[in-house]
Amino acid sequence: MQQGHPRHKQLSRARHEMYLHNRHKAEGVWTAIKNVMTGINNAISVVGKLISRSSGINKQI
Repeated sequence: MQQGHPRHKQLSRARHEMYLHNRHKAEGVWTAIKNVMTGINNAISVVGKLISRSSGINKQI
């Protein structure tokens, strides 16, 4: 009786490893995007504080 193609197990494993690899790469991309957004947010905050200090506005929000 035929058991299936002999490379089926190898191909299945390769697909699974590619899935894990892509998931790992996607996590790295999301981390990079998060870091960039945090950096932009911090830069905007610093600029806002400098503008408020230079214009004499010292209100607490």
